Amino acid sequence: MRFTTTSVFFGLVAVLSTAWSTVALPVLQEREVFDPPITFPKAGDVFTAGQTITVTWDTSSIPAGTPNLGELVLRLEINGGSVGIGPLADGFLLTDGSQQITFPSNLTTSPNYILNLFGDSGNLSPAFTINAE
Repeated sequence: MRFTTTSVFFGLVAVLSTAWSTVALPVLQEREVFDPPITFPKAGDVFTAGQTITVTWDTSSIPAGTPNLGELVLRLEINGGSVGIGPLADGFLLTDGSQQITFPSNLTTSPNYILNLFGDSGNLSPAFTINAE
């Protein structure tokens, strides 16, 4: 019996496809995705670099028993995009509905700062102003 490269190739494909079809893939659990809207700061609010505020968000849409931890990231909108300045807080429970943050003291004045609340999804605050110290 003579084997050609083509017959060996197709034989391997047949064996591998049969083996692959018997591999059990993990079952993904269904997840509820929620995005609690940020309620403070509001559009047009004005703060100062170095100032401490308490960010709040609506927790009414968060499913009961949700253990998600959150992260708040300050972003600056520039030319239709945004630049992450860095996380200001992380490791808090989204179900708390609030988190205290302090703006970095080296920020430049701009009316285009936003906060990004991460957890189950990323939620953006409206734009607000931070004035340099």
